Amino acid sequence: MLFLLLGALSSFLLAFIEPELLPVTRDSAAFLEAYNAAFSSYLAGFMSNMLMFIIMIIAVPLITLWMAGGLMLIGMYLYKQKIFANGLTREQLNFIVPAALGFTVLRLAVEPNTHVLMVALAEPFSWFAALAMATLYIHILVKYVKNNPEKCLVLQQAGRMSLTLYLMQTVIFLVCFKVMFPEWVLSFDRINYWLLIAGVVVFQLVFCKVYTQLFRYGPCETVWRKLSR
Repeated sequence: MLFLLLGALSSFLLAFIEPELLPVTRDSAAFLEAYNAAFSSYLAGFMSNMLMFIIMIIAVPLITLWMAGGLMLIGMYLYKQKIFANGLTREQLNFIVPAALGFTVLRLAVEPNTHVLMVALAEPFSWFAALAMATLYIHILVKYVKNNPEKCLVLQQAGRMSLTLYLMQTVIFLVCFKVMFPEWVLSFDRINYWLLIAGVVVFQLVFCKVYTQLFRYGPCETVWRKLSR
């Protein structure tokens, strides 16, 4: 939790470096300018991605490292406490459920476009809401499966191909938003994004079911295993 709090504190403080720089919305001229610059050519798109890559590299030691480290330690703790086998205890549920609801409400109440303080609070609220909700999902799945290997078999298959699915999502969304339908960036709302993501998830689950009947490991997992020997 200290690692997570350190990452959240870093994110909070970094928001005040440029206090006048509020998030860009699709209603602003800055968004259209950035859109035209990024989609004017493949080179422009590449340079935009390179700039984002550099920003992410800078963010790694300041934020990402601590957040990832905290999540890994929490995962180890949940494993040692047999949460993945038995689910949460009543005492743990009494903590997780209010945390999930509380941080979600706080995040929904925060409007990042209004003030730099709201910008600073939005990201940490999102992180802690996501962590609490993910833990709650784990509990629900564990209670549903009840250690029966025949239940949720498709999720087990997806877990064994996680690297392949992760990279596949990158390729799918890159092709959709950068090549085939760049205008989606201008028109999509949350429902559109949710429907697209749901469709991709269903496609990937079907892909996993078919693929694992023919091969033991996913294509990227196979390459990884060969390179790591």
